[in-house]
Parts: sequence; structure tokens; C-alpha cells
Amino acid sequence: MRRPARNLCSVLAILSVLPSSFGCATFTDLPPAAPRIREPAEAGRDLSVFVVRGNDPNRRDGYWMPYPAEDQIDVAFDALRESVPGAPVVESKVEDGSDWTLRVERWRHFQPSGIFTLLTAGLIPARLHLRLIVKMTRDQDGDLPKTCVQIHRYQQWVQLFLLPWMVSRSAGRHEDAAVGRMAARCAHELLDARTNLRDSE
Repeated sequence: MRRPARNLCSVLAILSVLPSSFGCATFTDLPPAAPRIREPAEAGRDLSVFVVRGNDPNRRDGYWMPYPAEDQIDVAFDALRESVPGAPVVESKVEDGSDWTLRVERWRHFQPSGIFTLLTAGLIPARLHLRLIVKMTRDQDGDLPKTCVQIHRYQQWVQLFLLPWMVSRSAGRHEDAAVGRMAARCAHELLDARTNLRDSE
């Protein structure tokens, strides 16, 4: 009677260790980089940015599910700060009266096929579909606010043989680089730069 219980414990132990031996990597190209802003567009005053932090865990979009984006929010804020030459950018705790509003979202598509990767110890690869959204809104001093939305879709592969690429092609590196570029492009567009980014895509 004890043998089935022991076998079950052994199986559970193996399954709990297997995921740590998988390799995860993404090979999707990054979004285009934003043109460099040469002339100070907002010099002479501080810019307050209201950063939307946290997400609604009950929010769904079909099979897409949100997950935390705190690290990527910080990356986007730093990219915005570097994209506004000549003006200090400070985070505001209140949305009313803020010059800019920044939101970053991360979404993951539910993939039930990943169970086969787990059962085959990583021999059968699994592909995760992910989505990054950067949204910036700039107040226009009484006029309608200007809004920029950048969306980046990419894929992450999970397989035993991807272990050598876990660092150089990690999802975390890709997300940070992608969000930084997307935020810089939005800043460039909202600052009335000469290049029309949407026409160039």
C-alpha cells in the first residue's frame, strides 16, 4: 500500500525539478529605436509624470492574462527622462495636474501545450506568446491630450536545448530593451519631433 504513494512522491519530485533544467529564450527582433532628440523641447521647467503602477489581476483579454510590470515601468520612466533634454522629469503621485501619464502592461497568452514540454523533460519545445504595451499621454494645456501607444509582440521558447541562450536571449533582457525603445519612441512622438514615427513604420 505504501509503494504507490512513494511512486507518486517520486513523480512529483521529478516534475518539480524539471522546470529548472529547461532553457528559455526569445529570438524576436526588438522594436526600432527612436531618433535622437537634439533640441530641448521642454527646457526651463520640471515635467511631472503620473506613473500607473499595478494591474487588475481579474482583467482578461480572451486567453491573454496580465502579469506584473514593475521593472519595465522603471525602464520606461528612465527612457522618458533621458528623452526629454533640458528638463528634469519627476514622478507625480497624483494624476490630476500631471504633464504626462505613463502606463506599461505585460500580457501572456495561455498555452496549455506546455504540459507536453513538462512531461517530456523539455524535449518537446513550448512557445509562449507575450505582449508589451507602452502608453503615454501628454497634457496639452487645455487642448485635447496627445496619446501614443506602442505594442510589441514577441515569443519565448522553452526547451531543454536552449540552456546556452538563457542569459543572452532571456525574456527579461528583451523586455527591458523593448520597453526602453518603445518609451523613447512615444516621447519622441509626443514632443512634436520632426520625424513622423507612424509614417516610417
